[in-house]
Amino acid sequence: MGQPVLRVLFDNYRAFLTESYKNPSTQLPERFSWLLFDEVIGEIAGLAQVGLYEWSVWDLQMFYAARTLSKKYIPTVDPSRLFDEVVEATQSSLEGASLDPSELDEFPQLITLLDQNDPAFIAKQTIKPTVSTLIDLYIKRGDEETTNNNYNFDRDDVEEIESEAGKNDELSAVYAKFSRLSFLTEETSEQLKKYAYAFEHQSSELADQAKEIRENNPDHSDYDYHDYGSSTRSERFNISDIFSDL
Repeated sequence: MGQPVLRVLFDNYRAFLTESYKNPSTQLPERFSWLLFDEVIGEIAGLAQVGLYEWSVWDLQMFYAARTLSKKYIPTVDPSRLFDEVVEATQSSLEGASLDPSELDEFPQLITLLDQNDPAFIAKQTIKPTVSTLIDLYIKRGDEETTNNNYNFDRDDVEEIESEAGKNDELSAVYAKFSRLSFLTEETSEQLKKYAYAFEHQSSELADQAKEIRENNPDHSDYDYHDYGSSTRSERFNISDIFSDL
């Protein structure tokens, strides 16, 4: 039993929740609830304890949600290997030539999950320095990206401008999410918020520039303009919201 089983069960559970929002009388089959929350999650926890289950951030998020809903006691799992993998990938991305928001988003996601579900792990003396080092790298790179914003693309290429606007909008969301972690000092939180605002400002400037080019250039007039502002972030799917009322 592994990731495919867990994903199938949760995909079906998400579909049930979506339907139940439309039709409150919809009931989750009792056997499905028992299978998911009282049997499968416990089995997966057991496999994880002996190193036979490889976690992703998504899987861990689903596990914590299901563990909370289960009627049985299910021990938590050791996220050490996943933590090390995410740290390595994130550090490589932060030190790379170009930032990829999707790669930078995984570490804040994981730390948020652990902060909410396994704070003892983050508090370990072997983990705290690594978290601090990554935070410092986010701050350093955020400063570089928002202070020296000499974009390496044709400033008349509207597609590239819009792409860069979207990228900055996503980076703003990453830094904003990071800034809300409960264990951060007020100073660190404010620094991360500062870069979130800076990325958002850059995104808005670039989006306005692209809009102006399209409005003034007949060659671009048939292209739908996309607003890369805060509405884009608010529309993003957050699996945590599904479980917030349960």
